[in-house]
Amino acid sequence: MRNMFLIYSFLMLATNVCACDKPSLGPAAAFKEADVVFRGVVENLRYLDDPEKTKTEPRIIVTFKVSKVWKGAVDKTLVIQTTHNKTTCNGYVFKYGEEYLVYSRYNRRSENFFAKLFAPAKPTLGVKVYGGTKPISGAGADLKYLDTGKVE
Repeated sequence: MRNMFLIYSFLMLATNVCACDKPSLGPAAAFKEADVVFRGVVENLRYLDDPEKTKTEPRIIVTFKVSKVWKGAVDKTLVIQTTHNKTTCNGYVFKYGEEYLVYSRYNRRSENFFAKLFAPAKPTLGVKVYGGTKPISGAGADLKYLDTGKVE
């Protein structure tokens, strides 16, 4: 089962196409809009929806081992609830074992009565594909901004 999940994850990553036409935020804007900014390695990915059976974005819980925090109160382990971004601006495609710079925002509660009734008591964190989150290997300009406060 685990091998099937890994194979499917690889195929989804290899064929990921995003219909989001929003440009990715630069370091200063991403920092300003984020509630939490951190550097961490993906320790666990758990799908809440079967990616093969859902027509919408599959929901995912991503657990990070946090190594550095620039904004927000964060423990050494942090959980984000997002979606496996396939065609919209929501979510982000994370890879197990990879290190990321993550600009995260609290998921906003819906105004729908039933959504409020069944929403978790504690707000959860999520990400948007255009929100600035990226693999650490491509985050040089962001890291420089976060450490110096200057955008080049």
